[in-house]
Amino acid sequence: MSQITRCPHCATAFRVVADQLRISDGWVRCGQCKEVFDATEQLGPDASAPLLDDMPLERLATPHAPPVRAAAPPPASVWNSPRVAPAPARAPLPAPGAAPAPQPAPATTPAAPASWRLPPPPVPAFLLATPALAPAPLPTPAAPEPTVNEPAPAEEARPVEEPAQADAETPAPAQAPVPAPPPLALPAPTTPPPAAPVAAADEAGLPPAAPADEPAAAPRPPPRPYLPEDAQEDEEALSSSPEPEFVRIARRSAFWRQPAVRGLLVLLALALAALLAGQVALHYRDALAARHPQARAALQQLCARLACTLQPPRDIAAVVIDSSSFLKTRGDASRYELQVALKNTAAHPVAMPLLELTLTDAQDRALVRRVLRPHGELGAAPELAPAAVWSATAPVQLAGGTPVAGYRLLAFYP
Repeated sequence: MSQITRCPHCATAFRVVADQLRISDGWVRCGQCKEVFDATEQLGPDASAPLLDDMPLERLATPHAPPVRAAAPPPASVWNSPRVAPAPARAPLPAPGAAPAPQPAPATTPAAPASWRLPPPPVPAFLLATPALAPAPLPTPAAPEPTVNEPAPAEEARPVEEPAQADAETPAPAQAPVPAPPPLALPAPTTPPPAAPVAAADEAGLPPAAPADEPAAAPRPPPRPYLPEDAQEDEEALSSSPEPEFVRIARRSAFWRQPAVRGLLVLLALALAALLAGQVALHYRDALAARHPQARAALQQLCARLACTLQPPRDIAAVVIDSSSFLKTRGDASRYELQVALKNTAAHPVAMPLLELTLTDAQDRALVRRVLRPHGELGAAPELAPAAVWSATAPVQLAGGTPVAGYRLLAFYP
């Protein structure tokens, strides 16, 4: 049952139900001013009028209606049928003592005019002249005598008679006679040849028939009972048969899990790791000897056994040209002096690189190119110490008339 409450802030009345108030403990929010208030303080009954007035029971009862009698169906009418006069009242039956005299039946008249009926359809041409097919020879011992099927004579067309109506005195119109279809012209069938030779030829080609008194197949012997010797043979066959796949997999797994096999695998893995480490040390022997001087003696022994050499490492990124100059000497126009200083920026010794000197003209085109070997021509050591600077002066003799305008100097390893 709904009740009415009023907002204390804006005096707006709302309709609420007891379930809503029970769930929210009586607190509701006004839909007009959005304020929260206790609805139980302003709660009152709903004074709205009912939707419908009360009506007496007599007015709600359905009034009694008189029964409706079904109307008689209209007489059936036939479209485009001739009108028939109404039948007169039947005459009283005669007394049972005297038998009524036989009366002649009324003459029948056609049901519809002949002009309303459609002519019969013509007979198709393929039915008028259809040659009889010769029967195929059959492998029978004797052929039946050929017979000629003669068509039955067509009966004379007569009008269809209908039974007389007992209740109608006016006779119905007579039906138009239906013309009979013309008889089919069927040619006489040809006489087939005698079938005796064909039957003989067919019988000659067939296999001879089995005699009727042939004995039936011999019955199978009863099964032999299972003996202990058979069980032994079965066990031998199972032992000689190949093992199943899961048995072989389990046996292989058990083999690799044995302690001896696992120990051998560990030793083999260690040997392969040592071989790999030796190969890496042999490949990087120069860098290892330069970075770790304490391993130099072992590497020298290894190279003595493997016929290899131990050289300073080649690190061209650690070698820089600190300074260089190319000047003409006094008193000789074709004689020059090259001064160069190389510096090792690495923390380990590196191999002494080669120097490439290129002389250019005023258009920076190369005129002369020469390679200098510091450790051979300039008396330098084969390696450059860490953080060391090496400098040297090399004389250069040119042919007369060479227009030298500049030079380029490059350090590299062959």
